[in-house]
Amino acid sequence: MPPILAPTDRLLSGLPIAAIDFETTWVGEGPPNEPGGSEQHAVECAIAHFDLGETEPRVVLDRRYRPRVPISDEATEVYGISNEDVADVGEFDRDAAAELLDLLEGRVVLAYNLPFDWSVLDGELRRLGLEHSRIPLFGIDPFVFAKDVHKYERGKKLSDTARRVGVAPKDGWHAAGVDVEVACRVVLPLLRLVSESSRDRDGEFLPTLSALWEYQLRVGRNSERDLDRYFRRRSGGKSGIDWFPWRDLAGRLRE
Repeated sequence: MPPILAPTDRLLSGLPIAAIDFETTWVGEGPPNEPGGSEQHAVECAIAHFDLGETEPRVVLDRRYRPRVPISDEATEVYGISNEDVADVGEFDRDAAAELLDLLEGRVVLAYNLPFDWSVLDGELRRLGLEHSRIPLFGIDPFVFAKDVHKYERGKKLSDTARRVGVAPKDGWHAAGVDVEVACRVVLPLLRLVSESSRDRDGEFLPTLSALWEYQLRVGRNSERDLDRYFRRRSGGKSGIDWFPWRDLAGRLRE
């Protein structure tokens, strides 16, 4: 059974979720794993399972990989993982891909900044020639919720959002196992805030996966548009961003 890869009328309550977080090499600049963009090879990956609103997140994978390109100094500074730290671990190979994909089966993928983590996984599968195993960009992204309910707050990193909704990590930030668990725990508080800010809607807000997906596409696309306009005003017409995953996805879905 593959992951749940399309919006359905399935209720959010009790929805089986596989949250995923990658730490990467950060080589170059630009859109991740796109032609002319940055090379984002997996260095560390964690996956946690939980049923939304019913069970606590449980980390089922927390593994490091030796990337095929050197880890950049910038990535080491942020994640605390050096090339020496992964010199003796295995690469992200076909066995690693199979292990990861097995843990996504039958669940909705969740990631804080979903397009980025999806692009890392997609890039690894393409490098391995596993075209048949590639999955579409679909899932739950609490980062989009934060852009909506904390629109005028400075800082939208996972640590910023967790602090605002009262979720504290059990350990330091920027370890995949820590970040993935916190990403699980911020979902419900953020959904409650979304509901409170949308009192004009009747009944329970975003009761189904389909309704959540439509909301997420709209907010993700609008936030990219607003950020682009902001940079253009500040720079005399030049955009300060070069990646519009939600806009591009919405465009493909309309075709």
